[in-house]
Amino acid sequence: MNIRIIKLSLLALALTGVPSAAQKKPLKQIEQLVTRNEAEPALVFLAADEMRGRDTGSPELNIAANYIATEFRQLGLSTLPGANGYFQQVPMAWKPSVSQAVLTINQSTLALKDDLAVLNGEETSWSGEAVLITPASEMTDNLKGKLVVCMFSADESASFSKARTASNERYAKLTQLGAAALVEVLPSASVNWEGVVSRYSGAKVSIDQNEKAMPRLWVRSNDYEGITNLSAQSYASAKLTIRRNPGRKLNTKNVIAMIPGTDPKLKEEYIMVCAHYDHIGVGRPVNNDSIYNGARDNAVGTVALLMSARYFSKFPAKRSMLFMACTGEEKGLLGSEWYANHPLVPLNKTVFNVTSDGAGYNDKTRVTVLGYDRTTGSPLLDQACLALGLKASDNPKPEMDIYAGSDNYNFARKGVPAIDFSPGFTGFDEELMKYYHQPPDEAASLDYDYLMKYFKAFVYTNHLIANSSAVPYWKPGDPFEATGKALYGK
Repeated sequence: MNIRIIKLSLLALALTGVPSAAQKKPLKQIEQLVTRNEAEPALVFLAADEMRGRDTGSPELNIAANYIATEFRQLGLSTLPGANGYFQQVPMAWKPSVSQAVLTINQSTLALKDDLAVLNGEETSWSGEAVLITPASEMTDNLKGKLVVCMFSADESASFSKARTASNERYAKLTQLGAAALVEVLPSASVNWEGVVSRYSGAKVSIDQNEKAMPRLWVRSNDYEGITNLSAQSYASAKLTIRRNPGRKLNTKNVIAMIPGTDPKLKEEYIMVCAHYDHIGVGRPVNNDSIYNGARDNAVGTVALLMSARYFSKFPAKRSMLFMACTGEEKGLLGSEWYANHPLVPLNKTVFNVTSDGAGYNDKTRVTVLGYDRTTGSPLLDQACLALGLKASDNPKPEMDIYAGSDNYNFARKGVPAIDFSPGFTGFDEELMKYYHQPPDEAASLDYDYLMKYFKAFVYTNHLIANSSAVPYWKPGDPFEATGKALYGK
């Protein structure tokens, strides 16, 4: 054989081996690519006063979206079919507070603020039949057109977040059945009723539905006696009135990009890496500062996302990678909800979600992984964190269902195994709450030595999952296991 051909062949072999060899030293590559010089300017920019807290629908949040899209473009990431460049438009609207709500069942009348909070519902003037069901009742077509009253079960009442999750599921089912409205009695008199009314009946941002959303109301628990003249599956006459002033549409979007996988078979599987890039904007002044900068929540997560995109743009994984900066998380996980209901890649091809979000940190020896023990991925999480001198740990407050408090939840409820990879915390103490949703949460207050470990552990976690021989899955018995089996046809 020609000597020159032999030399060229050897050179080709050596070159084709470079990515493989590099992938054998991912920590070294991560150390080189994930640096403070790359991370800090992005954090400072996103959390600057000039960004005015990146409120959903604000011009400043759109500036942040363009910044993230520019980063994706410069890294050479691919756009997805169905997106407008790197953007997935998310239809949202600002709705003013409810001005009036009156519910009458038989001779009992309940009113807004004193007795009722309105979670969903536009202008409504309805009369018809009301029916009481229990949480265990089988919901069937006989509820069509009815105002449905329901108590929370003991399990649903275990925490406010569990009650809200159960309410969401019941609401979705009754919407499909064509019920006229859902009225639920809050599980405990210990709930801060004024806070509930302010949060849910006040002005808010929500998905802009083409059709009017079915009304959903909560009744203060000590007012339940006013409607106990209902018995299960019996009917009573009812009237419901809701008044709300017109709102306005918002311009906001998810920012999303892709890196194709390198393995001929595994590239058909997608790992979704995401973080929300919005915060809560400008609010009540604290020490003459009214800008809620959102450095920890969630400029940190957005930069973790960008650091991951930077790494995988140089060293693609076996599986394909999706990177999404979500809008509207602070308004109720709205951006990820929209994507989960309108995915640009089929969800049955999206095999795992790693979200980066958190309230801050008060333990710099660890990473708190919400969902740590819910999937088979915990050994990979341990490996990634230990490599950076950190410990991976689960929710330190299991009595609080904070797993459902970030964008990972919208993937999980569809069956996609999902975790929230959060900076380390051991509870909601004074150190954490000093910054959580507060004006002092600025880039200058961050511990960059700790955050660099966190960023690198996040990137390494994504690397291990995306290149693993078997992608992590829900552990047997997990509440989302059955949904996952249905999604993936297992």
